[in-house]
Amino acid sequence: MVLPAPNSIMEMHTDPLMLGDLLAYTPVAGIVRRWRADRVHENTKVEQLRSKIRPILAAIRREHPDLFQPAWV
Repeated sequence: MVLPAPNSIMEMHTDPLMLGDLLAYTPVAGIVRRWRADRVHENTKVEQLRSKIRPILAAIRREHPDLFQPAWV
């Protein structure tokens, strides 16, 4: 028997995802698909916002480094 590497994809499974895997083969599979699609959609929106905000914040840091210094220094 070959054990997976410590940092493999298998470790990324959490209990809710394993429960979803089990339920995916039952009559509630439609609900599980919708739940997973909602999670993917939510994560995608968050990543899209981060990718839009990242260059704006980088420009602010570059042009106004004094804003990131503590006032008491």
